[in-house]
Amino acid sequence: MKKYKEYKDETPERTINLIRSILTDLDLLLLDSNANCDNIFACRVILGNHDLAKLGIGMNGKGSTFEYALASGYAEFMEKIQNRFLCDYIHTFYGTKEFVNTLPPDSMYKKKIHKENVALDFRYDEREEYWTLEKVLTSFGSELMLLYHANNIEELKSILIDVIKIEENHILMIPCFSKRDNDEVFVPIDLILHAIGSNGMTAGNSESEALLHGFCEIFERYALKNIYYGELTPPTIPIDEFSDTPVYEKIKYLIEKKGYEIIIKDCSLGKGLPVYGAIIIDKQNHLYNFKLGSDFVPYIAVDRCLNEAYQSTKGFIGLPIDFSWTNNQKNTLNEEVVNSNYHRILESSSGIWPLSIFSPIPSYEYTGENPTWGISNDSDLQYCFNIVEQLGFNIYIRNNSITDFPTYYIIIPGMNQVLFSRKAYEEKFRYGILGYMKSYPKLVNMSTAEVKELAQGIESRIQGGYTIDITHDYFLFNTHEGILNLDINIFLCMLFYFAEDYINAKKYLNIYIKRKSIKNQYLSAFSDFIQFANIDKLPLDEVEFIMSQIHGKKLAAEVISDLSAPQNIFQHYDFPTCFNCENCKIEKNCRYFEILRIEKKVNEMSVKNKISYKQILKL
Repeated sequence: MKKYKEYKDETPERTINLIRSILTDLDLLLLDSNANCDNIFACRVILGNHDLAKLGIGMNGKGSTFEYALASGYAEFMEKIQNRFLCDYIHTFYGTKEFVNTLPPDSMYKKKIHKENVALDFRYDEREEYWTLEKVLTSFGSELMLLYHANNIEELKSILIDVIKIEENHILMIPCFSKRDNDEVFVPIDLILHAIGSNGMTAGNSESEALLHGFCEIFERYALKNIYYGELTPPTIPIDEFSDTPVYEKIKYLIEKKGYEIIIKDCSLGKGLPVYGAIIIDKQNHLYNFKLGSDFVPYIAVDRCLNEAYQSTKGFIGLPIDFSWTNNQKNTLNEEVVNSNYHRILESSSGIWPLSIFSPIPSYEYTGENPTWGISNDSDLQYCFNIVEQLGFNIYIRNNSITDFPTYYIIIPGMNQVLFSRKAYEEKFRYGILGYMKSYPKLVNMSTAEVKELAQGIESRIQGGYTIDITHDYFLFNTHEGILNLDINIFLCMLFYFAEDYINAKKYLNIYIKRKSIKNQYLSAFSDFIQFANIDKLPLDEVEFIMSQIHGKKLAAEVISDLSAPQNIFQHYDFPTCFNCENCKIEKNCRYFEILRIEKKVNEMSVKNKISYKQILKL
């Protein structure tokens, strides 16, 4: 067997203990849960302080041992918190002095944020500054064209102004290292985050380990996107090529003990990318999944594929073996369906792959393992720089190593953006959804038209394959049970009912009832009332008579009383009134100030531990 470099620069135990000591300095406690299924380990770590565990803010980890899975989860946590992406990248604006200073002097929110001493001086970097759109386009326009799939500057401006709805004179810029310029430049961080999200965020035991991990994540996502949209057939690699590596025993176990079929794939795209794939077929249950993994040590890449398939604590995540609608997707499907299915692959492993992955004729030739791979982190990192340059892309690296755990954000415009077309951006930001996420709507004060637009925005995101978390995406970190237990389909039902879109209100109510297998008389009566009174438009006395026979007089009267005025649909719910704390009925359940306290401590640590790009220059 070829002698490869060490898997990690530290043992998982040392990694875990180092991160725990850093979190102690930040006064943070994590709760962890773990599972072992088929000798593949998964864990989840979440914030546990101050009742925050109810919000489930955390990361998943996976690995071939309990220790590596837990270390993976902790490293992911450090990656996100140092990149200011622990919850999301939008909410922090409302904790900045810039925003707070726009509020009236008697604002309770303003008084409280000063009393708690959690107002933020900056969001990402103490040297951040605001530029005009024209200035941004002059310095970074060509890269934004790649990120947003624009053919020219005018088309890019149209996307940014009309679709993303940016403020033209207020674009946030932060310092970042440019590999091409070999110097520091300023980049439009929010516009980058809109396009690529956390893809490229990375952390590790050393600078080179962290950077390699980030490049490999980008390569993996780039290969996945091209295989899916290009309907490529990656060449098959004989399993025997891994017979003298540690992953072989795991493959044998899954084949012999579980009865799975395992097919290893070369996902390099024929471009020299260190990306592999594994198709796992559960013949007994007629399920499969296809996972990609990237590493310069091939058996580790394959091991990651298998671990990814088990990332859920419930075990193997299988998909039904049904390719009828994905076969020849370009000719038979509209772009929205293709895009939403792609997002389901990324976000929940529930998207269906094109039949092409099983085709007998590969799209490119497998030429065997590159003998220069896996010798050292330094040589592999140099390979990353070279291959990206050969592909024609530029590299930007944001150093966020504000603690003793190296953390970076690697940005490669044209390579690590999540979306594949302008159409996909239009779908993502349709109905001004970013604006709603930024404004945290006060439902009690919204017009019928505004509520309908909010409902359509949420519906669009769900149909686009995005995962929705009400407590993070639409309300600012509140632990009130009414919000924590509010199902997204019930929320949509009520929003559409308020907006008098009764067809959609009933649709999402019935989705909830069916998915939850709930036998709830009130909800059944609710569904019937929508049909009889709002869709069929029967006279109210006739509706009452019919429903009394079906559901009894008491329940019929209760439902009719609750639903007779659509604008009263939320009467039994209490929602936050951000940022009007005076009138918020659930202000005591607000945990936003705890989140800001964490963000401020991270900011203070970044000021204390000045970031230097000298180490990147050496690499």
